[in-house]
Amino acid sequence: MSTLQKIKAGESQSFEWFYFLAVALLLAFGTIQMTGNVIDSERPVVSVISCSMHPEYDVGDILIVSGQDFEDIEVEDVVIYRVPDRVDFTVDGQSYTLEENSPDYNTSIETVIGVVRLLEVDPDLQTGNDQALLSVDGQRYTVSDQGEDEVPGLEIGKISGQPVPIVHRVVEKQETYLETKGDANNGQLDFEKDVRPFQIYGTASFKIPRIGLLKLIAMDLIGFNGDKPLVIDNTQLCN
Repeated sequence: MSTLQKIKAGESQSFEWFYFLAVALLLAFGTIQMTGNVIDSERPVVSVISCSMHPEYDVGDILIVSGQDFEDIEVEDVVIYRVPDRVDFTVDGQSYTLEENSPDYNTSIETVIGVVRLLEVDPDLQTGNDQALLSVDGQRYTVSDQGEDEVPGLEIGKISGQPVPIVHRVVEKQETYLETKGDANNGQLDFEKDVRPFQIYGTASFKIPRIGLLKLIAMDLIGFNGDKPLVIDNTQLCN
């Protein structure tokens, strides 16, 4: 084979690989809008990004989410839900909670030190030392649940939030909330003990194994997970 033929063959293989990657990423990212109306879910497609549900679900599996009324969800179902950004704090002995998109709480509240507003939560999935960006009468403060960068007159209690949906199994259900746990986890996380109906996207109906790995690799390559771009270092392997 001539040098020119080798170059053309290499170009052809590169194109085929690029085409496969593009189609797979389109499947991983782009089916949400089309599928959502059919299966009645706000978040019809999710990727598994951790080993917490291994061996039933592995990192990179794509899950199709079926919308379910809260009344129809049962213990042992695998639910997909979001963890709202939330900050608990006290001012002058009075306790307050700010929470994103919750029917029970607001993202801003009047206190004796001024109007406190929740702007965002920056969860640290490695250490668990989450930070929040608050505004007090327009002045911005970065606070943590470790007592750092406190706002004068305001004491931070608990900060919670997750950047991606949780895929865990229902272990207990009450009239107004349910509790979940990852099959492979030793115990429950704090946010799993009070999962309310407004947080829930639906239940896992079936999976497409491993194709979501391409999505996770792409997230690593562009630095979406907070690491340096062009470095594949966040994709876990489950044992």
